[in-house]
Amino acid sequence: MKKIVLLGVLISLFSCSDDDIMDSKVDFYIQQPKSVDLQGFWKYEVKTDAPVYLGDGFDMKDAAYVVFDPVFIRTLYEQRGEYYNLKSDQRYWYHTSNRITFASFYKNESAGVERIDEYSFLYKLNATKDTLFLRSDSLAYFVKKQAVDYTEKERNF
Repeated sequence: MKKIVLLGVLISLFSCSDDDIMDSKVDFYIQQPKSVDLQGFWKYEVKTDAPVYLGDGFDMKDAAYVVFDPVFIRTLYEQRGEYYNLKSDQRYWYHTSNRITFASFYKNESAGVERIDEYSFLYKLNATKDTLFLRSDSLAYFVKKQAVDYTEKERNF
């Protein structure tokens, strides 16, 4: 009987495809808590010349806003008075009492590449919940603002 159970476990482990693993990780992120206090438009306020790097391809130097919605965190850039985000820069996110965790999911079927990049940063909201402090290599802070209109673009290389 033990051999049958062990065989069943081994078969189930080897039968999981990369798609199943990635889908279950996406589902995990979608189902995690996302505070209403964190959701919204956060304007990046530059306080230092030190770069603020929040993970692969997520450099705040050119960003105007970070937007937390119930599923994604998006980076908004400004060009000639208009805001846009790059679809490839969307990240799934969730938070705990003192950390914001987000992930990028890359899939290139023609190259046979799948990758999940996860990052976690300490954060703190001030008492009035209108200022967000985020600790990466340096300390970044964001001020909550009214929503701005933006368009979603594909990355053009």
